[in-house]
Amino acid sequence: MTGVQTCALPIFHLQHEGRLTELPLLPLDAAESAQLAALIAGKQLDDRSALRLFQHTEGNPLFIVETMRAGEVLTGANVASDEADAPLLLPPRVQAVIAGRLAQLSPAGRTLAELAAAIGRPFDLDLLLHANDGGETETMAALDELWQRRILREQPTAAASFERYDFTHEKLREVVYGAISAPRRRLLHHRIAEALAVSHAGSLDQIGAELAAHYDAAGQVEQAIHFYAQACEVAESLYALDDALRWTQRAL
Repeated sequence: MTGVQTCALPIFHLQHEGRLTELPLLPLDAAESAQLAALIAGKQLDDRSALRLFQHTEGNPLFIVETMRAGEVLTGANVASDEADAPLLLPPRVQAVIAGRLAQLSPAGRTLAELAAAIGRPFDLDLLLHANDGGETETMAALDELWQRRILREQPTAAASFERYDFTHEKLREVVYGAISAPRRRLLHHRIAEALAVSHAGSLDQIGAELAAHYDAAGQVEQAIHFYAQACEVAESLYALDDALRWTQRAL
């Protein structure tokens, strides 16, 4: 009877009373991911499929299991190269799990998660503060909520004063970004581009490609073309010809 009553208590009550021990499960490595996938599939994955699965799931056990159950990973020598390289679809159960986690966020937390998703992976705290339309106190409270709920994680940096954050999994970012309406996406990318332009006012040439991408997504064509061209010049000066060609093609 005691066990039933304990299970009925909210988790935060158990944590507060010291009656719950949480054991975080670290992501699996590539070899462990392949072993788990083989158990689900009943056969070994070829190297290409195993690598593709690991890149897609980032070693998350639930994502590995559900991806294999959904039959998303194609294996074997007869699989066409375009099929083997195509992005894996997110299984419905994984989508539901992620949607459930995001539904628990406060409005401020969801708003900040959308901004972070538009910035990309990873991102600077300073950029988050400048691009968010809320005040610093509100932004930090929302950031703490996302960290507590393990939507975001802190990234280690060499400089103690240089804080960076990232989504705990790329699929979280994809789901958040995919749920943002087109008009709001443009607004978010505009804010991010403007914040970058202010914070790097003396060295815009160093972030030309990043600025161009955000202005592009914001629908601000003239600014995007200008910074794509600038990024091309920087790439050429570094003999990064593939990058230079890519920025030129995008500008055109």
